[in-house]
This record gives sequence, structure tokens and C-alpha cells, in this order.
Amino acid sequence: MIYNDPSQAQRVVKELIKDSNVLGVIGHAGSVASPAALPVYKNAGLAMISSSSSSTELSMKKFVDNF
Repeated sequence: MIYNDPSQAQRVVKELIKDSNVLGVIGHAGSVASPAALPVYKNAGLAMISSSSSSTELSMKKFVDNF
């Protein structure tokens, strides 16, 4: 996996939202990849937790499902 790659994050999120057993996501690891994936998670009703994505953009109201 390529670290912090937005296009890779979008490919991964599309696979995760297909699985009804997935209730939430831990990751993505970087502040560049996370915003690329968050809108898709939000539309699917999934929360994302990331301990290493530190961009202030991620704490804005448009990403209320990110912790």
C-alpha cells in the first residue's frame, strides 16, 4: 500500500463500503489520504477514526464523522 496516497485511499474505501460487516474504519494514516476518503465514508454512514491524520481541515464541520 502506498502511504498517504489519496487515489489509493479512494480505492480502499470503495471496497470497504461494499462490506456490510464494516461498521467503521480505523485509518487512514495521513492527512492527505483521509480527506479523499471521508466524503465516501460519510455517504455510506461510516465513521472514521485516525490517530495520525492531523490536518485542521479534518476537524471542520464538513467532516463530523471523523474522530
